Amino acid sequence: MIKLFSFYLIIYIYLYVISFNTAHKIIQIMTNLNKLYALYDVRSQKERDTLSDLLTNHLPKEYTSLVIQKLKRQGIYTDSQSVRNIKGGISKNILVFNAIVEIANEYKTVSNRLKDNLRKE
Repeated sequence: MIKLFSFYLIIYIYLYVISFNTAHKIIQIMTNLNKLYALYDVRSQKERDTLSDLLTNHLPKEYTSLVIQKLKRQGIYTDSQSVRNIKGGISKNILVFNAIVEIANEYKTVSNRLKDNLRKE
């Protein structure tokens, strides 16, 4: 009986920690999005929803290097820390932020193309 209770207690604590961490990450993402909305004057709900979707669901993990490469081709030089700070709403640079959104949009297009191809099969 004690082993069973201990097992349930461990499961309860594990689930509590996971849900707390997940909730914390969601709150952190929403805070960053609110900063970005204010910095880049994103007012309409449609624009906010689109930006939120792009940054949370379609931006690849290696976005910093992709943004740096994209900007380098345009003659704009930046580093990965600046790119992360701009995405996090810590600093503002419209050119870098636009490149971040463009990368996310490209990956969304690729993801949608993959879904369409899988539906055809």
